[in-house]
Amino acid sequence: MLPLMDMLTQGANGAVLEQIGRQYGLTSAQAEQAIAALMPAFSVGLKRNAHDPYGFTRFLDALSSGRHAAYYDNPSEALDSQGVEEGNAILGHLFGSKELSRAVAAQAAQATGISQSVMKAMLPALAPMIMGGLFKQLNEAATGAGNPMMNN
Repeated sequence: MLPLMDMLTQGANGAVLEQIGRQYGLTSAQAEQAIAALMPAFSVGLKRNAHDPYGFTRFLDALSSGRHAAYYDNPSEALDSQGVEEGNAILGHLFGSKELSRAVAAQAAQATGISQSVMKAMLPALAPMIMGGLFKQLNEAATGAGNPMMNN
C-alpha cells in the first residue's frame, strides 16, 4: 500500500493538489504543504482504529459503505456539502472529538503558516478522499489488480 500522502496526491489522476488549492485559495505547493501537515494525524487515527477490534470493524464497515471511491476520483465531490458531512463523520471515528480535530487543524496551521480556518475546513474534505484511496487500494489488493504476480 502507498503512504497516505502519495495515495492522496495520486487521486483524480494527480489533480488533487490543484483542486484543493483552488477550493481553499492556495497554490498547489501550499495545498501540498497543508495536506502533508495533516497526514500524520490521519495516520495516527487510522492506526488507532486498526488496533482496536471494535474500531477496526467500524472502520471496515465505513470503508465498504458510502461513496468513498468517488471522492477519491473526483475530489470536488468531497468538497460539496454531502462530502463534508461524510468527512465529519469519518473524523469523528478517527479522532473521537471535535476538540481533537480543532487541535489537529491548529497544529497544522502553526506548522505551515496557513490559516487555522483553512485547515479546519480542509480536514472533512480530505477524510472521504483518504477513505476512497484506501478503499481502492484494498479492493485492488483483494482482486490482484495492478499486481503482475496475481495476473499470471
